[in-house]
Amino acid sequence: MRVEPRLDHRHGLVFDGSPLPSGLLHRARGYLSGKGSCTQTRIVQLAVRQQARGRPSFVVRVDDFPRWDRGLDGFLRFDEILSAAAVPYVLGVIPAPCRDPEATADDDERRLSDAEAQLLVDIRSHVEFALHGWSHRRRPGPIASEVVGTGAELLAERLDVGISRLQALGLAVESFIPPYNAIDRRSMAMIGRRLPVVFGGPESVRWLGCVPGPARLEDVWYLPSYPPAYGRAGELAALVRRIRDRDLPLLVPLTLHWAWEQDDGFAALRELAGLLTGAAVPLGAWLHGPGSDRADPGAAGGRPETAAPERRR
Repeated sequence: MRVEPRLDHRHGLVFDGSPLPSGLLHRARGYLSGKGSCTQTRIVQLAVRQQARGRPSFVVRVDDFPRWDRGLDGFLRFDEILSAAAVPYVLGVIPAPCRDPEATADDDERRLSDAEAQLLVDIRSHVEFALHGWSHRRRPGPIASEVVGTGAELLAERLDVGISRLQALGLAVESFIPPYNAIDRRSMAMIGRRLPVVFGGPESVRWLGCVPGPARLEDVWYLPSYPPAYGRAGELAALVRRIRDRDLPLLVPLTLHWAWEQDDGFAALRELAGLLTGAAVPLGAWLHGPGSDRADPGAAGGRPETAAPERRR
């Protein structure tokens, strides 16, 4: 079965949520490259075959705020580089961050500090926000996951309380980033009743298969990032340079971890930011259209809400 995208007037090329077949050739290439058989390059190749007119756009996803083993100074430098280049991004916020992702005790969780909360308020004019799980603490077992395997009642409570905590700070939340990219169809359906977008990554293939995106899956927009769109800034920069000027009306989700970029003093991030100037779009602009009042990251800020009602289908 061939999986082909269709051209949507608002969202560009989109897929139907069917996973790509993983043939012997793709598995062999994945093994040799060390990146797995589900790559963003493979998705780009499928999109190019449609010969649709238009330029690619990029939505930048940033994981892990706050980071359990880092302070705020590194993140502030990261944000300064992207904001100076006018690159919008979606920041994954952990509402009850744990002090150790490997811990299993609930008392390892804490609330966002005053300094962390104030920082989020300060950057909301140019940043969009995603719920990044609950505590980012992995459940017991051999496979890293926080959401998959959690009971329905507890998951629903964590989603509602997590969203409302961010909304209480005046932060608009329209997306979910699963910790460890561990997401299955059951949890995606629950999230989709509350938020319109769920991100994914290489590990999501274990539960969903190699689903190319953007795609509609469980009545929610699914935006997975696969290598080389998932990794360090240098890897992402090579991909952006290769495709940004092509006739390819495809949204490409790029995933960064801000703490990873500190290793080279943010040098690769500066290069990536320059390539993304004018090519990266706010998630809200892609989701609602550039003329919508939801397209501006700061447009929905400053309106705290006290509840996280389920989204109407």
